[in-house]
Amino acid sequence: MKSLLLICLSSLSLSSFGADIKGLDPHEKVDATKCLMKLHGVNYEQINKVPNDLAETFHNPSVEKILMHNFIHELVFDESKIENSAVISGSLLINGKKLSLKNTVVANATLAGDISNVDFSGACLINVSLPTDTSWLEYFKIRRSVGYFSNIEFDDNIYKYHGM
Repeated sequence: MKSLLLICLSSLSLSSFGADIKGLDPHEKVDATKCLMKLHGVNYEQINKVPNDLAETFHNPSVEKILMHNFIHELVFDESKIENSAVISGSLLINGKKLSLKNTVVANATLAGDISNVDFSGACLINVSLPTDTSWLEYFKIRRSVGYFSNIEFDDNIYKYHGM
């Protein structure tokens, strides 16, 4: 049953490898641009033309300068790096694996599972849902390590926006 769920999630993830980020309203695009300009010197319209590099995370445990968007993705490797990148409009299933999101824009995203091994150093978090069971201590640790944050909530129900 679990493998069937993973196949369904993978097919959802693999269905949008082109450009054109979906699911952001005009205000959320402005918010994403704040972080994109701050960390990478590009705006939302520029990054919206970049192809989705989600497939890179299936082959390589360490990726840099990629765009991941419109996805539900479970980390494949026990230790992963998605650094100096942009993760927009998607759900990332971490489940206690070690992950570095250093200097990465995370906008309109849900992080699900145990996030205690995630390095958020210098990241920019806008409209991000953290796991419901995130402790206040962990939340403040995240806030201290990020470069910028806005509108962080606690709801890791990845199915709420993806019609499942």
